[in-house]
Amino acid sequence: MITRDQAIELVLKRINQPNPAWPDQPEFVITRIEDHAKGWLICYDSRPHHETGDFRHAIAGNAPFLVSAEDGSLFVTGTAPPFQERLKEAEARLESHLRAHRDAPDK
Repeated sequence: MITRDQAIELVLKRINQPNPAWPDQPEFVITRIEDHAKGWLICYDSRPHHETGDFRHAIAGNAPFLVSAEDGSLFVTGTAPPFQERLKEAEARLESHLRAHRDAPDK
């Protein structure tokens, strides 16, 4: 099991990884965290957009992550509407992941 703070750190590490295809990538910040039955739904944005509201700094495609409380696995929810369908798909992937790890033979 992981804590909420560990989930936040996992997402921050993932979203702020250097990207060679985006050399001027801004810093990303967490903007919202929602408790979820299996962990947390964590939303993020670029720091410049979050702090100024200036849409010139807005980021397209920053889909929230569903983070598993069991093992810290990250599942992207997607950005296409309707969001509730994307969230259900992420929940199904999380459930499948957890089942596979519970059912795996011990090494």
